[in-house]
Amino acid sequence: MLEKLIETLEGILGTAVAVELEVGLKFPPDFIQDHYLEKLVFNQGTLFLKDRQLTFRERELVRVLADSCFKEEEFLEDRLLSGRLPEGFHEGLKFPLRIWWVESKGGTENLVAFFLAMAKEDTLLKAGLSTLVVFKPEEDSLDYSATDVHSDLEATVYEDVKLYLSRRIDRVDEIPAGFEGIKVLRKLHGILKKNPGIYEFDKMLLSEIFYLSRREAGGGSVGRILSQVQPLDLEPELMHTAKEFLFSNLNSTDTANKLFIHRNTLLYRLGKIKGLTGYDIRNFLEAVNFYSLYLYHEFRESP
Repeated sequence: MLEKLIETLEGILGTAVAVELEVGLKFPPDFIQDHYLEKLVFNQGTLFLKDRQLTFRERELVRVLADSCFKEEEFLEDRLLSGRLPEGFHEGLKFPLRIWWVESKGGTENLVAFFLAMAKEDTLLKAGLSTLVVFKPEEDSLDYSATDVHSDLEATVYEDVKLYLSRRIDRVDEIPAGFEGIKVLRKLHGILKKNPGIYEFDKMLLSEIFYLSRREAGGGSVGRILSQVQPLDLEPELMHTAKEFLFSNLNSTDTANKLFIHRNTLLYRLGKIKGLTGYDIRNFLEAVNFYSLYLYHEFRESP
């Protein structure tokens, strides 16, 4: 990716070009900044031009080209998943830790300030314009939950925030697996559209099992069992009601408020769902069975 950007710019500008990204990657890896005449900062890093200066119009065009060449959050993710961490990266980490992947259309400046204030020892990696990756030590205990953090983040940036938390990571070589888990959580968000947008690896186990088992022949043992059960056949309004009730921890008052309906209307719908499916999702164990069947059919055709 960097090679492509540099090759394109060198062909256009007729001079040697080097790049240094905010995530710590340089290309060529041994270039010396003082040997380059021109420096141009763009959203993901800095460009260095060997022996010429740019006009104002050239600077704007080169900056647009550099910004549009790649999305850094994808680049950063690929880099970490492959185990190619920036040189000396692990030296700044405190184990055990969790990866917090935070997305906001409101930008990352306020997100960085928020996490710095919350725990100054965190290692922060800003990835692109809308994504922040935080490596947060477990020993930095929070006085409030991930739900509270999410609410405060949305109040800070005045935008919807998606928060993904990885499994516990004890060693640097476990970081790629942590990012694999976050990739699954982001896929789950695209399918489930859960609100609020908080996805914790340790608390999404059922969804992760169903999502990953879809790749096995016949959906694996889970699929072979659930394929024998009558699929849920609910009209969209009732299915939406059921999902909101499940995502609201089976709390009828919270669900009614989210749906902007009277509590009696909600209870009527829940009774109707029971009559149509046989599942009384006000009962925890029946709610688990209902949700399992929903996940199985929801993920079966997902990519």
